[in-house]
Amino acid sequence: DGLVMEGIAGVLGEIPKAQGPKLFVLPRALDQHRPLRVDVVREQLEPAGFTIMEVGATPTAEEINRAEGRASEASVVVVATASRGPMSPENHRLVTALTRHDVIKVGVALLDPADADAMMTANCRIKTLGFAVPQLWALCQKLLG
Repeated sequence: DGLVMEGIAGVLGEIPKAQGPKLFVLPRALDQHRPLRVDVVREQLEPAGFTIMEVGATPTAEEINRAEGRASEASVVVVATASRGPMSPENHRLVTALTRHDVIKVGVALLDPADADAMMTANCRIKTLGFAVPQLWALCQKLLG
Protein backbone atom coordinates (compact mmCIF):
# COMPACT_ATOMS: atom_id res chain seq x y z
CA ASP A 1 0.00 0.00 0.00
CA GLY A 2 3.03 2.30 0.10
CA LEU A 3 2.49 3.51 3.68
CA VAL A 4 5.34 3.56 6.17
CA MET A 5 4.44 2.74 9.77
CA GLU A 6 6.42 3.72 12.86
CA GLY A 7 5.85 3.25 16.56
CA ILE A 8 3.26 0.81 17.88
CA ALA A 9 1.40 -0.19 14.72
CA GLY A 10 -0.60 -2.72 16.74
CA VAL A 11 -2.81 0.09 18.08
CA LEU A 12 -4.38 0.33 14.63
CA GLY A 13 -6.12 -2.99 15.28
CA GLU A 14 -7.68 -1.49 18.41
CA ILE A 15 -9.36 1.39 16.56
CA PRO A 16 -12.43 -0.53 15.27
CA LYS A 17 -13.08 -1.88 18.79
CA ALA A 18 -12.65 1.46 20.57
CA GLN A 19 -15.79 2.67 22.34
CA GLY A 20 -16.73 6.32 22.12
CA PRO A 21 -16.11 9.08 19.59
CA LYS A 22 -13.31 8.82 17.07
CA LEU A 23 -11.76 12.01 15.75
CA PHE A 24 -9.68 12.62 12.62
CA VAL A 25 -8.25 16.13 12.24
CA LEU A 26 -6.67 16.95 8.89
CA PRO A 27 -5.88 19.95 6.73
CA ARG A 28 -8.55 20.93 4.21
CA ALA A 29 -5.82 21.99 1.78
CA LEU A 30 -2.11 21.48 1.43
CA ASP A 31 -1.71 25.12 0.41
CA GLN A 32 -3.81 27.76 -1.32
CA HIS A 33 -3.60 25.92 -4.65
CA ARG A 34 -4.00 22.26 -3.68
CA PRO A 35 -7.09 21.13 -1.76
CA LEU A 36 -6.93 17.79 -0.01
CA ARG A 37 -9.52 15.20 -1.08
CA VAL A 38 -11.21 15.16 2.32
CA ASP A 39 -14.27 13.59 0.66
CA VAL A 40 -12.29 10.34 0.22
CA VAL A 41 -11.61 10.27 3.96
CA ARG A 42 -15.18 11.22 4.90
CA GLU A 43 -16.87 8.55 2.77
CA GLN A 44 -14.76 5.80 4.30
CA LEU A 45 -14.42 6.86 7.93
CA GLU A 46 -17.67 8.63 8.84
CA PRO A 47 -19.74 5.42 8.45
CA ALA A 48 -17.28 3.78 10.90
CA GLY A 49 -18.00 6.40 13.56
CA PHE A 50 -15.27 8.95 12.88
CA THR A 51 -15.87 12.68 13.11
CA ILE A 52 -13.80 14.43 10.45
CA MET A 53 -12.59 17.89 11.41
CA GLU A 54 -10.87 20.07 8.84
CA VAL A 55 -8.33 22.72 9.78
CA GLY A 56 -6.14 25.06 7.77
CA ALA A 57 -2.76 23.91 6.47
CA THR A 58 -1.45 26.23 9.18
CA PRO A 59 -4.16 25.88 11.84
CA THR A 60 -5.37 28.94 13.70
CA ALA A 61 -5.45 29.15 17.50
CA GLU A 62 -9.24 28.84 17.31
CA GLU A 63 -9.02 25.66 15.20
CA ILE A 64 -6.45 24.17 17.59
CA ASN A 65 -8.64 24.96 20.62
CA ARG A 66 -11.75 23.52 18.96
CA ALA A 67 -9.88 20.34 17.95
CA GLU A 68 -8.45 19.97 21.45
CA GLY A 69 -11.96 20.20 22.90
CA ARG A 70 -13.19 17.43 20.64
CA ALA A 71 -10.09 15.32 21.31
CA SER A 72 -10.72 15.49 25.06
CA GLU A 73 -13.93 13.48 24.51
CA ALA A 74 -12.54 11.01 21.94
CA SER A 75 -11.40 7.41 22.36
CA VAL A 76 -9.32 7.61 19.16
CA VAL A 77 -7.51 10.67 17.84
CA VAL A 78 -5.90 10.82 14.40
CA VAL A 79 -4.08 14.00 13.44
CA ALA A 80 -2.62 14.63 9.98
CA THR A 81 -0.25 17.36 8.84
CA ALA A 82 1.04 18.32 5.42
CA SER A 83 4.26 20.27 5.79
CA ARG A 84 6.76 21.32 3.19
CA GLY A 85 9.99 21.46 5.10
CA PRO A 86 10.03 21.93 8.87
CA MET A 87 6.67 21.57 10.61
CA SER A 88 5.14 24.94 11.47
CA PRO A 89 4.83 25.99 15.12
CA GLU A 90 1.03 25.95 14.67
CA ASN A 91 1.07 22.32 13.54
CA HIS A 92 3.36 21.47 16.48
CA ARG A 93 0.77 23.02 18.81
CA LEU A 94 -2.02 21.07 17.09
CA VAL A 95 -0.20 17.74 17.43
CA THR A 96 0.69 18.44 21.06
CA ALA A 97 -2.87 19.48 21.92
CA LEU A 98 -4.41 16.40 20.30
CA THR A 99 -1.99 13.79 21.64
CA ARG A 100 -1.87 14.74 25.32
CA HIS A 101 -4.71 12.41 26.41
CA ASP A 102 -4.38 8.71 27.21
CA VAL A 103 -6.28 7.35 24.21
CA ILE A 104 -5.35 5.71 20.91
CA LYS A 105 -3.33 8.37 19.06
CA VAL A 106 -2.19 8.19 15.43
CA GLY A 107 -0.11 10.83 13.70
CA VAL A 108 -0.12 11.05 9.90
CA ALA A 109 2.51 12.80 7.81
CA LEU A 110 0.79 13.47 4.48
CA LEU A 111 3.57 15.32 2.69
CA ASP A 112 6.94 15.58 4.42
CA PRO A 113 7.87 12.28 6.13
CA ALA A 114 9.86 14.30 8.66
CA ASP A 115 6.54 15.43 10.19
CA ALA A 116 6.34 11.98 11.78
CA ASP A 117 9.44 12.82 13.83
CA ALA A 118 7.48 15.66 15.44
CA MET A 119 4.62 13.28 16.36
CA MET A 120 6.43 11.16 18.93
CA THR A 121 3.54 11.63 21.38
CA ALA A 122 1.35 9.53 19.06
CA ASN A 123 1.28 5.76 19.60
CA CYS A 124 1.69 5.14 15.90
CA ARG A 125 2.92 7.34 13.08
CA ILE A 126 2.04 6.81 9.43
CA LYS A 127 3.90 8.33 6.51
CA THR A 128 1.70 8.32 3.41
CA LEU A 129 4.44 9.69 1.14
CA GLY A 130 1.76 11.53 -0.80
CA PHE A 131 -1.78 12.82 -0.63
CA ALA A 132 -3.42 11.48 -3.79
CA VAL A 133 -6.59 9.40 -3.60
CA PRO A 134 -4.73 6.03 -3.50
CA GLN A 135 -2.67 7.11 -0.47
CA LEU A 136 -5.71 8.54 1.33
CA TRP A 137 -7.68 5.37 0.59
CA ALA A 138 -4.85 3.17 1.90
CA LEU A 139 -4.60 5.30 5.03
CA CYS A 140 -8.31 4.93 5.72
CA GLN A 141 -8.08 1.16 5.24
CA LYS A 142 -5.33 1.01 7.89
CA LEU A 143 -7.50 2.98 10.30
CA LEU A 144 -10.47 0.68 9.65
CA GLY A 145 -8.43 -2.43 10.46
